[in-house]
Amino acid sequence: MVGSITFVKKEGDYVHKGDEFGYFSFGGSTVICVFEKDAIQFDADLLANSERSLETLVEVGTTLGVSKRNRGLKVSKLQKCSIE
Repeated sequence: MVGSITFVKKEGDYVHKGDEFGYFSFGGSTVICVFEKDAIQFDADLLANSERSLETLVEVGTTLGVSKRNRGLKVSKLQKCSIE
């Protein structure tokens, strides 16, 4: 598990593909999903835990939320996603 997350950028900073955004200290594997602002309606449990600064165990296939632009669209096959 991740013990802490250290961000090296702050709100308002510009980032480019490949820039360091932050890093994890002590723990296991973690994946970060980055979305455009207001593109995703996150699941209630993620929002509630984030408000309380609690970690959330996310396993393969766990829903994070749904697209606000394509209501109800869920992406279950992450191996089909790519960043260009």
